[in-house]
Amino acid sequence: MESVHTINIEMDILVRTLWILLVIVGGLLTWVLFRVVLLLKDVDELMTVARFELIPTMQNVQLISEHVEGISAKASASVETLEKNVSAAGKGVGKVKDMTNSVLGGSGSFLGGLIRSLVSGKKK
Repeated sequence: MESVHTINIEMDILVRTLWILLVIVGGLLTWVLFRVVLLLKDVDELMTVARFELIPTMQNVQLISEHVEGISAKASASVETLEKNVSAAGKGVGKVKDMTNSVLGGSGSFLGGLIRSLVSGKKK
């Protein structure tokens, strides 16, 4: 009889311990569910902000990128034109340089011939 009484006491202690654990786990589970509800509320606010503020911002960024693309295309065309003009000017400078060398060479020959004729004319 005494063993049945001991088993009943042990079962009573086990049941009380399980109830205490159940209350603690239930409280923690309630706290976790409350935090999940707050998290979902914040996610809903974030989605609302994204819908009403980020979409117009993204449209503005798209417009800006289109304008920058147009400006860069114009700048690229201007650089190509400048490159062609510099190349043409370089060829012109080369021609002017050749002409200057020809003029200087001809002037040198003319002066050399004049000096030789004057020197040889004085010797006669």
